[in-house]
Amino acid sequence: MKKSTTDIIIRELEDLIRKGNAHVPFEDAVEEVSPRIVGVVPEGLPYSLWQLVEHIRITQWDILEFSRNPNYQSPEWPEGYWPTVAAPAREGILPLRWSG
Repeated sequence: MKKSTTDIIIRELEDLIRKGNAHVPFEDAVEEVSPRIVGVVPEGLPYSLWQLVEHIRITQWDILEFSRNPNYQSPEWPEGYWPTVAAPAREGILPLRWSG
């Protein structure tokens, strides 16, 4: 059976997301990052690794909630999309690869 253009596009998008064709999986990206530095803001840069990852999480959550809840109110921009602290508030909140 011949596939439609829509079927081909859906398959390609699934491959991009699931197979990592569009990005490096998070676990691979942080594999060699020491937990000791995730809350450190490097000199000359505005954010720590923790803040960048948390920003992505907050933004993805916002997109999801906006998409599924017609009454959803997004956080204030840009303050509501960035954590105010450089490191997580407690141990055990880091991804598994960062907690060792």
